[in-house]
Amino acid sequence: MKIGSHLSTKGSLVKMIESAIDLEISTFQYFTRNPRGGSAREYMPEEIEEFIRLKDKHKINPVVAHLPYTVNLASSTPRTRAFGKQVLYEDLRRSDHIKAEYLVMHPGSHVKNSLEDAIDFIAEGLEFALEGYQGNTIICLETMSGKGTEIGRSLDEIQSILEKLNWNDKLGVCLDSCHLFAAGYDFRDASEVDRLISELKSKIALERVYLTHLNDSKMPHDSNKDRHENIGEGLLENLGISNYINHEFIKNLPMILETPVDDEKEYQKDIEKVLNLRN
Repeated sequence: MKIGSHLSTKGSLVKMIESAIDLEISTFQYFTRNPRGGSAREYMPEEIEEFIRLKDKHKINPVVAHLPYTVNLASSTPRTRAFGKQVLYEDLRRSDHIKAEYLVMHPGSHVKNSLEDAIDFIAEGLEFALEGYQGNTIICLETMSGKGTEIGRSLDEIQSILEKLNWNDKLGVCLDSCHLFAAGYDFRDASEVDRLISELKSKIALERVYLTHLNDSKMPHDSNKDRHENIGEGLLENLGISNYINHEFIKNLPMILETPVDDEKEYQKDIEKVLNLRN
Protein backbone atom coordinates (compact mmCIF):
# COMPACT_ATOMS: atom_id res chain seq x y z
CA MET A 1 0.00 0.00 0.00
CA LYS A 2 1.40 3.38 -1.05
CA ILE A 3 0.11 6.16 1.20
CA GLY A 4 1.10 9.79 1.71
CA SER A 5 -0.42 13.19 2.39
CA HIS A 6 -0.86 16.74 1.20
CA LEU A 7 2.16 18.92 2.04
CA SER A 8 2.90 22.63 2.03
CA THR A 9 5.54 23.81 -0.43
CA LYS A 10 7.08 25.86 2.42
CA GLY A 11 8.35 28.25 -0.24
CA SER A 12 10.77 25.63 -1.57
CA LEU A 13 10.47 22.41 -3.54
CA VAL A 14 13.44 21.04 -1.64
CA LYS A 15 11.99 21.80 1.81
CA MET A 16 8.73 20.19 0.72
CA ILE A 17 10.31 16.92 -0.38
CA GLU A 18 12.49 16.93 2.73
CA SER A 19 9.25 16.99 4.74
CA ALA A 20 8.07 13.92 2.83
CA ILE A 21 11.36 12.20 3.64
CA ASP A 22 11.04 13.11 7.34
CA LEU A 23 7.48 11.74 7.41
CA GLU A 24 8.73 8.57 5.70
CA ILE A 25 6.03 8.73 3.04
CA SER A 26 6.60 7.61 -0.53
CA THR A 27 4.01 9.83 -2.20
CA PHE A 28 2.61 13.31 -1.56
CA GLN A 29 0.51 16.10 -3.01
CA TYR A 30 1.06 19.87 -3.10
CA PHE A 31 -0.64 22.98 -4.50
CA THR A 32 0.95 24.35 -7.66
CA ARG A 33 0.36 27.89 -6.41
CA ASN A 34 -1.60 29.72 -3.70
CA PRO A 35 -4.84 27.66 -3.48
CA ARG A 36 -6.96 30.79 -3.01
CA GLY A 37 -5.05 33.07 -5.36
CA GLY A 38 -3.33 33.26 -8.69
CA SER A 39 0.32 33.91 -7.94
CA ALA A 40 2.95 31.29 -8.78
CA ARG A 41 6.55 31.19 -7.62
CA GLU A 42 9.21 30.54 -10.24
CA TYR A 43 11.22 27.38 -9.68
CA MET A 44 14.99 27.86 -9.90
CA PRO A 45 16.98 25.34 -12.03
CA GLU A 46 19.15 24.23 -9.10
CA GLU A 47 16.02 23.82 -6.95
CA ILE A 48 14.39 21.59 -9.57
CA GLU A 49 17.57 19.56 -9.96
CA GLU A 50 17.82 18.88 -6.20
CA PHE A 51 14.11 18.09 -5.95
CA ILE A 52 14.37 15.48 -8.70
CA ARG A 53 17.55 14.03 -7.18
CA LEU A 54 15.83 13.53 -3.80
CA LYS A 55 12.67 12.23 -5.48
CA ASP A 56 14.66 9.56 -7.30
CA LYS A 57 16.99 8.73 -4.40
CA HIS A 58 14.13 8.14 -1.93
CA LYS A 59 11.82 6.58 -4.56
CA ILE A 60 9.06 9.11 -3.90
CA ASN A 61 6.37 8.60 -6.50
CA PRO A 62 3.93 9.62 -7.55
CA VAL A 63 4.37 13.29 -6.81
CA VAL A 64 0.90 14.79 -7.19
CA ALA A 65 0.37 18.44 -8.07
CA HIS A 66 -3.03 20.05 -7.37
CA LEU A 67 -4.43 23.13 -9.12
CA PRO A 68 -5.63 26.05 -6.96
CA TYR A 69 -9.32 26.27 -6.11
CA THR A 70 -9.59 29.53 -8.08
CA VAL A 71 -9.49 27.60 -11.37
CA ASN A 72 -13.02 27.16 -12.71
CA LEU A 73 -13.11 26.14 -16.35
CA ALA A 74 -16.91 25.75 -16.20
CA SER A 75 -17.64 29.38 -15.32
CA SER A 76 -20.07 31.43 -17.38
CA THR A 77 -17.66 34.39 -17.04
CA PRO A 78 -15.15 34.52 -19.93
CA ARG A 79 -12.50 36.23 -17.77
CA THR A 80 -12.69 33.45 -15.15
CA ARG A 81 -12.40 30.77 -17.81
CA ALA A 82 -9.47 32.54 -19.45
CA PHE A 83 -7.64 32.72 -16.10
CA GLY A 84 -8.30 29.02 -15.46
CA LYS A 85 -7.11 27.99 -18.91
CA GLN A 86 -3.87 29.91 -18.54
CA VAL A 87 -3.17 28.52 -15.05
CA LEU A 88 -3.84 24.97 -16.24
CA TYR A 89 -1.61 25.48 -19.28
CA GLU A 90 1.26 26.86 -17.19
CA ASP A 91 0.96 24.52 -14.21
CA LEU A 92 0.77 21.40 -16.35
CA ARG A 93 4.16 22.31 -17.78
CA ARG A 94 5.57 23.43 -14.42
CA SER A 95 4.49 20.08 -12.94
CA ASP A 96 6.14 18.22 -15.79
CA HIS A 97 9.40 20.17 -15.28
CA ILE A 98 9.73 18.75 -11.75
CA LYS A 99 8.62 15.28 -12.89
CA ALA A 100 5.32 15.28 -10.99
CA GLU A 101 3.38 12.27 -12.25
CA TYR A 102 -0.11 13.77 -11.90
CA LEU A 103 -1.87 17.14 -11.82
CA VAL A 104 -5.24 16.95 -10.05
CA MET A 105 -7.98 19.47 -10.79
CA HIS A 106 -11.60 20.05 -9.80
CA PRO A 107 -13.64 20.00 -13.02
CA GLY A 108 -15.48 23.23 -12.11
CA SER A 109 -18.88 24.70 -11.18
CA HIS A 110 -21.55 26.38 -13.25
CA VAL A 111 -24.14 28.90 -12.05
CA LYS A 112 -25.63 30.92 -14.89
CA ASN A 113 -24.94 28.45 -17.70
CA SER A 114 -26.27 24.98 -18.38
CA LEU A 115 -24.53 21.73 -17.48
CA GLU A 116 -24.01 21.04 -21.18
CA ASP A 117 -22.35 24.42 -21.75
CA ALA A 118 -20.23 23.98 -18.63
CA ILE A 119 -18.92 20.61 -19.83
CA ASP A 120 -18.14 22.18 -23.20
CA PHE A 121 -16.21 24.97 -21.44
CA ILE A 122 -14.21 22.45 -19.39
CA ALA A 123 -13.35 20.49 -22.52
CA GLU A 124 -12.24 23.72 -24.24
CA GLY A 125 -9.98 24.57 -21.32
CA LEU A 126 -8.40 21.14 -21.29
CA GLU A 127 -7.92 21.22 -25.04
CA PHE A 128 -6.16 24.59 -24.72
CA ALA A 129 -3.82 23.27 -22.02
CA LEU A 130 -2.99 20.08 -23.93
CA GLU A 131 -2.32 21.79 -27.25
CA GLY A 132 1.23 20.91 -28.23
CA TYR A 133 1.91 19.26 -24.87
CA GLN A 134 4.56 16.52 -25.05
CA GLY A 135 5.21 16.01 -21.32
CA ASN A 136 4.57 13.06 -19.03
CA THR A 137 2.43 14.63 -16.29
CA ILE A 138 -1.19 13.45 -16.55
CA ILE A 139 -4.17 15.69 -15.70
CA CYS A 140 -6.57 13.91 -13.33
CA LEU A 141 -10.18 15.08 -12.97
CA GLU A 142 -11.28 14.68 -9.36
CA THR A 143 -14.59 13.07 -8.37
CA MET A 144 -16.59 15.68 -6.46
CA SER A 145 -19.29 15.77 -3.76
CA GLY A 146 -21.77 17.65 -5.96
CA LYS A 147 -22.33 20.71 -3.78
CA GLY A 148 -24.21 23.47 -5.57
CA THR A 149 -23.57 23.29 -9.30
CA GLU A 150 -20.28 21.43 -8.94
CA ILE A 151 -19.41 19.13 -11.84
CA GLY A 152 -17.94 15.69 -11.20
CA ARG A 153 -20.47 14.27 -8.76
CA SER A 154 -21.40 11.62 -11.30
CA LEU A 155 -19.06 9.52 -13.39
CA ASP A 156 -21.33 10.33 -16.34
CA GLU A 157 -20.19 13.97 -16.18
CA ILE A 158 -16.53 13.01 -16.10
CA GLN A 159 -17.14 10.54 -18.92
CA SER A 160 -18.70 13.32 -21.02
CA ILE A 161 -15.62 15.52 -20.54
CA LEU A 162 -13.22 12.73 -21.50
CA GLU A 163 -15.31 11.85 -24.55
CA LYS A 164 -15.13 15.45 -25.80
CA LEU A 165 -11.33 15.22 -25.64
CA ASN A 166 -11.43 11.92 -27.59
CA TRP A 167 -10.09 10.08 -24.55
CA ASN A 168 -6.75 11.89 -24.68
CA ASP A 169 -4.11 9.70 -23.03
CA LYS A 170 -2.91 12.64 -20.89
CA LEU A 171 -6.25 12.67 -19.01
CA GLY A 172 -7.31 10.49 -16.10
CA VAL A 173 -9.30 10.42 -12.86
CA CYS A 174 -8.57 10.96 -9.17
CA LEU A 175 -11.07 9.39 -6.76
CA ASP A 176 -11.90 10.96 -3.38
CA SER A 177 -13.45 8.73 -0.69
CA CYS A 178 -15.15 11.64 1.13
CA HIS A 179 -16.56 13.14 -2.06
CA LEU A 180 -17.81 9.78 -3.30
CA PHE A 181 -19.52 9.13 0.05
CA ALA A 182 -21.19 12.54 -0.11
CA ALA A 183 -22.19 11.87 -3.73
CA GLY A 184 -24.06 8.68 -2.89
CA TYR A 185 -21.64 5.75 -2.46
CA ASP A 186 -22.05 4.38 1.07
CA PHE A 187 -18.82 2.46 1.53
CA ARG A 188 -19.97 1.13 4.92
CA ASP A 189 -21.63 -1.45 2.68
CA ALA A 190 -18.84 -3.32 0.85
CA SER A 191 -21.09 -3.83 -2.17
CA GLU A 192 -21.02 -0.07 -2.73
CA VAL A 193 -17.29 -0.23 -3.42
CA ASP A 194 -18.02 -2.97 -5.96
CA ARG A 195 -20.68 -0.71 -7.51
CA LEU A 196 -18.17 2.13 -7.84
CA ILE A 197 -15.60 -0.12 -9.50
CA SER A 198 -18.20 -1.58 -11.86
CA GLU A 199 -19.28 1.92 -12.93
CA LEU A 200 -15.66 3.01 -13.37
CA LYS A 201 -15.08 0.00 -15.62
CA SER A 202 -18.08 0.73 -17.82
CA LYS A 203 -17.86 4.54 -17.96
CA ILE A 204 -14.19 5.49 -17.54
CA ALA A 205 -11.94 2.36 -17.71
CA LEU A 206 -9.92 1.37 -14.66
CA GLU A 207 -6.60 2.11 -16.36
CA ARG A 208 -7.55 5.81 -16.34
CA VAL A 209 -7.94 5.87 -12.54
CA TYR A 210 -4.52 6.85 -11.22
CA LEU A 211 -4.91 7.67 -7.52
CA THR A 212 -7.33 8.36 -4.68
CA HIS A 213 -7.64 11.01 -2.01
CA LEU A 214 -8.37 9.18 1.25
CA ASN A 215 -10.54 11.14 3.66
CA ASP A 216 -13.31 10.43 6.15
CA SER A 217 -16.41 12.66 6.03
CA LYS A 218 -17.94 15.08 8.53
CA MET A 219 -21.14 15.14 6.46
CA PRO A 220 -23.71 12.35 5.91
CA HIS A 221 -23.89 9.93 3.03
CA ASP A 222 -25.55 11.45 -0.07
CA SER A 223 -25.41 14.96 1.46
CA ASN A 224 -23.48 16.48 -1.47
CA LYS A 225 -21.44 18.37 1.13
CA ASP A 226 -17.65 18.29 1.15
CA ARG A 227 -16.15 18.30 4.67
CA HIS A 228 -13.13 16.11 5.30
CA GLU A 229 -12.59 14.35 8.63
CA ASN A 230 -9.75 12.36 10.15
CA ILE A 231 -9.69 8.64 9.44
CA GLY A 232 -12.24 6.72 11.51
CA GLU A 233 -13.60 9.86 13.18
CA GLY A 234 -16.23 10.71 10.58
CA LEU A 235 -19.42 9.21 9.20
CA LEU A 236 -17.60 6.87 6.83
CA GLU A 237 -16.32 5.21 10.00
CA ASN A 238 -13.58 2.60 10.17
CA LEU A 239 -15.87 0.15 8.39
CA GLY A 240 -16.29 2.36 5.33
CA ILE A 241 -12.60 3.21 5.15
CA SER A 242 -11.68 -0.48 5.55
CA ASN A 243 -14.09 -1.61 2.82
CA TYR A 244 -12.71 1.07 0.51
CA ILE A 245 -8.97 0.59 0.99
CA ASN A 246 -9.12 -3.20 0.96
CA HIS A 247 -10.88 -3.51 -2.38
CA GLU A 248 -8.69 -5.39 -4.84
CA PHE A 249 -8.48 -2.38 -7.16
CA ILE A 250 -8.38 0.50 -4.68
CA LYS A 251 -5.64 -1.03 -2.51
CA ASN A 252 -3.17 -0.74 -5.40
CA LEU A 253 -3.80 2.98 -5.99
CA PRO A 254 -1.56 5.64 -4.44
CA MET A 255 -3.51 7.14 -1.51
CA ILE A 256 -3.21 10.81 -0.54
CA LEU A 257 -4.55 11.98 2.83
CA GLU A 258 -6.18 15.42 2.93
CA THR A 259 -7.49 15.06 6.48
CA PRO A 260 -7.64 18.14 8.76
CA VAL A 261 -4.35 18.67 10.63
CA ASP A 262 -2.70 21.61 12.36
CA ASP A 263 0.76 20.20 11.72
CA GLU A 264 1.86 17.88 8.91
CA LYS A 265 3.35 15.46 11.44
CA GLU A 266 -0.24 14.73 12.56
CA TYR A 267 -0.75 12.89 9.27
CA GLN A 268 1.27 10.05 10.78
CA LYS A 269 -1.67 9.24 13.10
CA ASP A 270 -4.05 8.89 10.17
CA ILE A 271 -1.50 6.88 8.18
CA GLU A 272 -1.13 4.50 11.11
CA LYS A 273 -4.92 4.15 11.33
CA VAL A 274 -5.12 3.30 7.63
CA LEU A 275 -2.32 0.74 7.87
CA ASN A 276 -4.06 -0.91 10.85
CA LEU A 277 -7.25 -1.24 8.78
CA ARG A 278 -5.54 -3.28 6.07
CA ASN A 279 -6.72 -6.87 5.72
